[in-house]
Amino acid sequence: MRISSGSSFGHNSDGEDDPIPDGDANGRRSKRLLKSASRRQAVWTGLALLVVALAFGCWLGIRALEAKSNLEQARNSAQQAKEALLQGNTEDASRWADSAQSHALAARDATHSLPWNVVAVVPWLGSPFKTGQQISDVVHGLAADVLVPSAQIGAALSPNELYQDGRADVQLLRAKAPELSKISADATRLDAAAQAISDPAYLSILRDTRTQLQEQTSEITGQLENTALAARLAPAMMGADGPRTYFMGFQTNAEARGTGGLLGAFGILRFDNGAATVDTLAANDELKGPFAPIDLGTEYTEQYGFTNPSTDKRNSNLSSHFPYAAQIWKAMWAQQTGTTVDGVIAIDPVALSYVLGAVGPITMPDGEVITKDNVVELTESTAYARFPTDQSARQKYLQDIANAVVKKMTGRVESPRNLLDALGKAVTERRIAMWSSSPADQTLLEETPLAHVIPDDPAPYAEVVINNLGGNKLDYYLRREIEYAADGCDGETRKSTVTIRLENTAPDKSLPDYVASSAGVLPEIPIDIPSGTMLTSVRLLATTDAKLVSVLANGQRAPAFTGTERGHPSFEVQVAIPPGQSGELSFQLSEPTAPGAPRVPVQPLLDPVTPEISVPECSAGDQQ
Repeated sequence: MRISSGSSFGHNSDGEDDPIPDGDANGRRSKRLLKSASRRQAVWTGLALLVVALAFGCWLGIRALEAKSNLEQARNSAQQAKEALLQGNTEDASRWADSAQSHALAARDATHSLPWNVVAVVPWLGSPFKTGQQISDVVHGLAADVLVPSAQIGAALSPNELYQDGRADVQLLRAKAPELSKISADATRLDAAAQAISDPAYLSILRDTRTQLQEQTSEITGQLENTALAARLAPAMMGADGPRTYFMGFQTNAEARGTGGLLGAFGILRFDNGAATVDTLAANDELKGPFAPIDLGTEYTEQYGFTNPSTDKRNSNLSSHFPYAAQIWKAMWAQQTGTTVDGVIAIDPVALSYVLGAVGPITMPDGEVITKDNVVELTESTAYARFPTDQSARQKYLQDIANAVVKKMTGRVESPRNLLDALGKAVTERRIAMWSSSPADQTLLEETPLAHVIPDDPAPYAEVVINNLGGNKLDYYLRREIEYAADGCDGETRKSTVTIRLENTAPDKSLPDYVASSAGVLPEIPIDIPSGTMLTSVRLLATTDAKLVSVLANGQRAPAFTGTERGHPSFEVQVAIPPGQSGELSFQLSEPTAPGAPRVPVQPLLDPVTPEISVPECSAGDQQ
């Protein structure tokens, strides 16, 4: 049959339907039925998949909400447990630690559930879920392996248990040292796991949670490391194995020195199985000499030798590296008395004010009350106005105050917790320094804030050291600002700037000559400047291998003395600051792009200083 152009299929040329065989009709009906059935099956399959997807999504959503809620509660409980431990409240610490563990376990179960595991392996899309698993693992480990055992051991090592009637239970502390070391090691492991948590890709809220957890674990780890270290170090140093003796020097911050202030009064601190006693303090002029010099190395001699530091006590602590001053004071005492001490401790009036805040005020024999609020002013300023020319009377007055404070803090203390907090604050502000003649103990000390050592590593470093060159007490009026800024991490070197602003706030009124004159560190060299003018050495210890480009004093180029101390380049400028005036020094440097966090240790003078640091932290591969 021919189909003409334009004709419709199924019709002949006359417009009548062609007959269709019965077999063909049945086949077509079957095909239509099959297609209809296939469509229905596809619809049902799609509906089934949709229902499964919805159910999976709901399941995953429920688990996600459970994980979010429990993680938030676990982290909050963990923070509460940490704060309770720091306050010595072991009952609350245990309760919060148990709560943190319970919520952390629920969060971990939710983030390791079937739907979560399925999604977590999907590239990119599953990144936040993988991050959630890692976060929950760290939080659970922090609660179970760190906070719960810390709360348990904290009950045994509470301040009231550890310190009673002027005696520290050093044997108990030593017995708990292995447990503390285990907890510290677990915290270090979890901190490493927290720092390695993967980026959650597209979910910024989870990125914030990750950052907060990393900060939390890092803080807890640092605190536990210090606690474990103290448990290893303190028993021996406090006489657990036999009596220990320490030369204890009181520094006068009103006359700045590298370690803080001029050596003023001193005494011998004795420890016997945790009990402390202090011999009657003496004035610094009772270190009479003459003394034979000691050898602290060629580098030290080149930097400070011309000031005779190991034979002239006034210049014994020009360096900020406390072990140098400690060895000099130890040698002076040995030469004068024929006795050898086991170590050296330095403390200042600001630290004494914190102690008085913890143990309460003291009343002097004449009825004068010394409190946390007036002890600094009395010892650093008022004493010089009260005894402007009678140095012996002034020294006795200062000795009596120091004696009374030390006697009270080494006796029965109503709140050991408050005393430990006060000492901890002073250590944090670098107002207490310690050195041990035992190499093993000194190695451990140098891992703590007590050592006050200049580090011998290449990480970014800027330490500003002030020394009073006028031989007066004007640094009571000194105010400082310090900034350390550097470029990014590209290249092997980068530009950096250390800016120091100094202000002399001395009043216009007449001050005693002993406070305001300028006899000088080297009296044989006369100095002619107006009364009240600060004559100050400003020394910058910079990053290892840093090069000085220029120094600007109030915007004008200034000369600098250069040297090296413990591998760090040293740049010194000497300035005169009249009363009521201020000045700015800017050290322009080219320093290696070294890995590590920047450090700016603050010299413990009387003014509180918080350095402004704008130095990117580089890693080993950044400069490649």
